[in-house]
Amino acid sequence: MRATTANGVEDGQASVSDHKESPEQWQPRLDQVRVGWQRLCELYKEVEVEAPAALTVLAGLRVRVGLLTGLAADEVLVQKRMGASSITYGGAALVLAKAVQVTLSAATFVKLPVEELRAAGISVVHMGQHLVALGEGKGATALELYCACLNTPDHAHRLWAMGPLRTLRQLQPGVLHAPYGTAAIAFMSVVGLPQLKAWKADLAKECVALYQAAAQRLLLHVSGPQLPAGYWVSSAEEEGMVLAAFPCSLQCLHWALLTLTTCMDMDWPQALLDSLLGEEMTACLDTSGSKAGVTQAPATEGDEGQQQGSTAQGTVRLLRGLRLKAGVDVGEVACDLTPANGRFNYRGRCLNRAARINGLAVSGQPLCLPGLLPPLVARPLGKRELRGIPGQVALLQVALAPHAGRAQLEAADRLGLSAPGLQLSRPLQQADT
Repeated sequence: MRATTANGVEDGQASVSDHKESPEQWQPRLDQVRVGWQRLCELYKEVEVEAPAALTVLAGLRVRVGLLTGLAADEVLVQKRMGASSITYGGAALVLAKAVQVTLSAATFVKLPVEELRAAGISVVHMGQHLVALGEGKGATALELYCACLNTPDHAHRLWAMGPLRTLRQLQPGVLHAPYGTAAIAFMSVVGLPQLKAWKADLAKECVALYQAAAQRLLLHVSGPQLPAGYWVSSAEEEGMVLAAFPCSLQCLHWALLTLTTCMDMDWPQALLDSLLGEEMTACLDTSGSKAGVTQAPATEGDEGQQQGSTAQGTVRLLRGLRLKAGVDVGEVACDLTPANGRFNYRGRCLNRAARINGLAVSGQPLCLPGLLPPLVARPLGKRELRGIPGQVALLQVALAPHAGRAQLEAADRLGLSAPGLQLSRPLQQADT
């Protein structure tokens, strides 16, 4: 709805204007527009109500709605007065809602009929994970929150006008803070998952759930300008896949390496650690200058604590638990809203390249393209052909630290974990002078 004159505007009305000269030529539908917070700031600006092509944000009574499934007893207040009773409902979703906003908890969102919402022209947008106060003296809890809006120009711009939700702290980014335009994509998967599922399906399901929960939790440890930088795009339990997006390659590689190293120290089921698909492998370092030796040391209950501490002196842990690998690439992406989860779905060549690079990696190996990290922590693997991508692509294997990476690369060569015939790239600071 446009406001062209002050006479046609109700009290308390605020308006915004689209930067485009002709709004008819560009309709900002939520399922089409790149609706990252910065993108919205580029598309809209605050104007006077008399400005041409102004869009109404607020008018009339300020109504807000909160939807929450599974109310606690203290969130339902029953009042009796003069023989009549009234019931008042509370809950975090209602407290957090702003005027002309409908907020939902994750428990409510999963119960929504997605196809019916789509047919009605309603989109539900994931607003991220937030730390929410439960009330005086009740502490706080982390909640996944969502906002509902119509797929019309009159509602898409309200996401920009309302801004972030009012919570104690936002823990993980939602759609408003998701990368757009150019992004670093990490594609992580499990090596040998079909064999593990064929052997023990319940064990495979438990281990994949542990790894994916750790990968999502570790997104909190990759810092961005205001929020954690990583955006959880999707995960597939059946395939053991995790897809995450980051504003820059350094943050993306940091998360991939952090996940691979942290998962080696996790409390895996003993059945996995006793199997060939999850046993521990370490490399013994010889400081005299000879090559590193490799040992296989399945974990036991008696020495698990010693192994989870930084292993013994002179050894480097190569593998333990689920065998994970990752492919990383950077490029231009397009994104739209996925009705099934309210998150951004990314499209672009870099997603295909990241998946193909992941296919070339082996256990415990994060691979990326050249130029994503300084050469001190990278090992060139030469040029390879990626299925579906013309020409050859140069690949790098990265390590968390130069000294650790050197030992791991030497031991990995002896194990056959790296491609045959490739030469080690020695870190510059360790080169002979």
